[in-house]
Amino acid sequence: MRLVLSVVAFSLFVLGEASSQDTHPFSLDDYLKLERVGSGLNGDEIYYWQQSPPYEDMAYYGHGFGGAWGGGHQLHALNLGSSGAVVQRIGTELGGQSYWLDSVSPDGRFLAFYYAIDADMRFGLYEAETGDVQSFDVAPVVNEIFGHQSVWVSNHELVLSVHADDFQPVNVARPFTTTRLLEESENAWRGGVSATVAVSHRGEEVIDDGALLRIDAASGEVRSLAPGRYESLTASADGRFIAGLRVSFGGGDIARGLIGGIYTYDLVIYDVRNDRLSVLFEGERNVVPGTLNWARQSNTLVFYSFAADSDITVGEYWAFPAETEQIVRFPHFGLDLASNRERGFSQRPERAHWMDGELAVYARRHTDNSAVFTPRNFGASLEQELGEKDWYIVSRDGATRNATEGLQDVSAIAIARSDSLLTVLAGGELWDIQSEFESDPILLSEDIEGRLRYPSQIIHRPYANLPRDVIPLQAISETSRSAVLFNIEDAALVSVPFPAENARFRSGSFTSRTALFYQVTESGGELTLVNESGEERPVSTLNAHLRDVSYSQWRPISYDIEIGDEEHRVSGCYLLPADYQPDQQYPVIVDIYPNVAGCGSNQVTRFDSHATGHLFASAGFIYFRPNTLRRYYADPLEPLQSLPALVDQGVEALVEQGVADSNRVALYGISQGSVAALYVAAHSEHYGAVIVSHGWADLMSHYFESSFVQMFYEDVYPFSGSAPRYNNTHGSDFNLGTTPFENVDAYLENSPLFLADQIDTPTLLLHSDRDNFSVRQYEMMFVALKQNDVPSRLVRYWGEGHGPSSPGNMRHYWDEILAWTDEHLEARSPRQHAQ
Repeated sequence: MRLVLSVVAFSLFVLGEASSQDTHPFSLDDYLKLERVGSGLNGDEIYYWQQSPPYEDMAYYGHGFGGAWGGGHQLHALNLGSSGAVVQRIGTELGGQSYWLDSVSPDGRFLAFYYAIDADMRFGLYEAETGDVQSFDVAPVVNEIFGHQSVWVSNHELVLSVHADDFQPVNVARPFTTTRLLEESENAWRGGVSATVAVSHRGEEVIDDGALLRIDAASGEVRSLAPGRYESLTASADGRFIAGLRVSFGGGDIARGLIGGIYTYDLVIYDVRNDRLSVLFEGERNVVPGTLNWARQSNTLVFYSFAADSDITVGEYWAFPAETEQIVRFPHFGLDLASNRERGFSQRPERAHWMDGELAVYARRHTDNSAVFTPRNFGASLEQELGEKDWYIVSRDGATRNATEGLQDVSAIAIARSDSLLTVLAGGELWDIQSEFESDPILLSEDIEGRLRYPSQIIHRPYANLPRDVIPLQAISETSRSAVLFNIEDAALVSVPFPAENARFRSGSFTSRTALFYQVTESGGELTLVNESGEERPVSTLNAHLRDVSYSQWRPISYDIEIGDEEHRVSGCYLLPADYQPDQQYPVIVDIYPNVAGCGSNQVTRFDSHATGHLFASAGFIYFRPNTLRRYYADPLEPLQSLPALVDQGVEALVEQGVADSNRVALYGISQGSVAALYVAAHSEHYGAVIVSHGWADLMSHYFESSFVQMFYEDVYPFSGSAPRYNNTHGSDFNLGTTPFENVDAYLENSPLFLADQIDTPTLLLHSDRDNFSVRQYEMMFVALKQNDVPSRLVRYWGEGHGPSSPGNMRHYWDEILAWTDEHLEARSPRQHAQ
């Protein structure tokens, strides 16, 4: 009954506000009505994009590793060359609940996509000219973060990697696991054998199940090329060769925690013309995923690899001319290769490029003449300490020269325009770098207003291949923003102005000189097509309900902190309550997450997760995001040691503003933030309540722990625990640089579970059984708090992932949070508004 009453009260609060004004604060009901525009592709004059219906109207909430925000998409197309150019839904006849864009054929005739029905993933093709759709009962290999990309070898043929018939990608892991558990349980109850067996595979390698397929989109013919599971598929410039990595499990060292730990990657070359597949370095060298790159004009493959008995830090780049098959090694003497981890997810070197018989690599100068790759942390930007990153030309004998010397802020993403010409982004400008040593860089973007940068979908997708013909960019100045389309062939640039400052660039067509944007408007949101003259053409309207919403606005706050003997001036951000009155002090929610600084968006325009600060502001709280940048508190053996002081001083600065009530402050943390929040609670007495969600509490057990994925995904996601999160000295917010076998105290002293006797703050724990962080972590924390007489409450959601995705569970989630703050902060909440 309490849940029903609180949901009604929440609605009454919103309605009560709306009845006295034209607008109302952003509410949970508004959140659940949000429609989302996802990623986009274009095939010459055809735009494709992913779009979700109003969230609460989705047919299914089981897709997506971390919740339904990873699925629920519909596919849409807009053909500018057709009469009327109407928006068309794709694949509705297939009955899928979630659809994902994959790739477009070189001539734009076919769109490849994949989709899911409950726990069954399939592959599909759409023909633009006829509108026909084909479905293939195969489950493509899909990376949980970076998606999947089939490789086109002609205008109508593609190659893709698929799983074995009885297996499904991780996108459908939650329903797939549940289905398998029911089947296995039923089999056992009827007298059958129901068991899975995991082995260490030490000393042997087992090729993962699956197949490499070749599909003819015109005829529908499917042909198997080779068994196994493959990653990093990429085609040569003329489509004659396909390179990819065949994945094997076993023979590696889990404790290394880097690429090559539990998997091995054999380089495979498929000769399309001769229908021949060959394996390079089989068992001798490990080739690193995401580093494969074909030369633009010649059939030469460049990649990074290391010896099977070594690791990624002492690897080298190699070149493989596929037609001569003479592998060439390129040692990078005197260079420390930059890590992709600095801008993305993977701890690996950036892609290198072929340059007239030499290589262009992205690196820093090293202190000696050795050739190294040093793992780095995410967002590493202390160039004054690490050294500037540049593109270097590396010869076969290991000699190097700086090709971008004198240029500032050189990007890790380079564009090969030919086998002797590389285009780089530096100082907000585009420059051509030629292979000749004496040639100065040539400026290409002098007519573009503003500083150029890559869109976030390129910067933060480390495995994504750049388009081969047109590169999307964005230009930002003090007075304008524009989408910029760079034609590689002739270095031509087309600039399309943003329709509004808050618009998001989705994709662009150089041929039609247009770009597709999603923008927030007074009526909700518009998907808009804009040409280079700035003429706008509405495509569709979304989120019309947002016209009645008023949002809290982010406010920056600067304050001084003292950490040890050092003083720093830092900045954080906060949202004021929706009905803020200057003469009042308000309860505070302090949202903690390691290594975060900066404000969020002033408007919630898409459904990203189960939590947003605007909901706290609507409920009468100040929502505070303190500065938690790692540089102020990280320590090799105590990664969170100074975080409590950093957070406390931020809260004190907020109280000094006169807006916050120091007696009504709650800690809130999700995922990694939950560990941080519990750790702060154990070292501070400033807080009246703690709310943690979907994380962990014990570093020791987490190091070894499996999740629900290991029930039936052990071959793809083996029992490796979370060792990489702790073993290394770089790349994680919890770097300990040691194992529990070497230093058990480091794990115990940093674990909130073993600090439970220092916590006296009432604590609410919210978790799910299908989260990759095991729900057992919070069950143990609950027991520890209970044994120490700490008021606590454990809420477990069933069938959910990394946060609730079911609308019913999301309402329950927020009801629990508001009830907890009502009880322990005496916070003014929607319930009290309603009363």
